Amino acid sequence: MFDDELLYLLASRNVQLAREAGALATLPTALNLFSITSVLMGELARAGELAAEAAAITQATGGVELRHARVILGAWRGDQAETTALSASTAQDVAYPDGSTDASQAQYAMAVLNNGLGNYAVAQEAAAQACTSREIAISGSSLTEFIEACVRAGQPERATQAME
Repeated sequence: MFDDELLYLLASRNVQLAREAGALATLPTALNLFSITSVLMGELARAGELAAEAAAITQATGGVELRHARVILGAWRGDQAETTALSASTAQDVAYPDGSTDASQAQYAMAVLNNGLGNYAVAQEAAAQACTSREIAISGSSLTEFIEACVRAGQPERATQAME
């Protein structure tokens, strides 16, 4: 569905261009995208470094905190405390209503986390909510998590219905 190598190259290039331009207003967003891309490529250590850099720049410049990379990285690391806290914080923030990109990413992260922890009913619920996202990258990734949760919970018919 996606060209992972091209996504990685573009995300890396975006960071490079923001650094070269000294664009502190856009660098945290570029770092967050590159961090998420690194998570999906299995480079969790690098993703952590990029997310930390984005957070440091945002704090130093007084910008708005971007939680995307941290919540997804936390989920892939199996960090239940951080992922749950960041997801709950997003859900309670009126700036991120249900169906928003941020809310959907938090639900996707909860699906990843709970599939990894074997909490398949919770993963199904979170993934089902994230699947409604208008962002194809989120809805597509969430569908995969939903199918995994259904199959592992012994509900392959529900997974089959989701693929139709």
